[in-house]
Amino acid sequence: MNGRTLPSWDALTHVKRIGWEAAAQAVAMAVLPSSLDLTSHDDEELETDILSEN
Repeated sequence: MNGRTLPSWDALTHVKRIGWEAAAQAVAMAVLPSSLDLTSHDDEELETDILSEN
């Protein structure tokens, strides 16, 4: 990385943290299958679905 190091999470400003989080969400949305709709589940139902798959 050209000898550069990334700053720690604590060193980032609030706005930069939001930017990193938004970028991570965009990558996750692009990588995860579109059939995975997390908005249609409540937390308990989602947990049950995930555990029953294993």
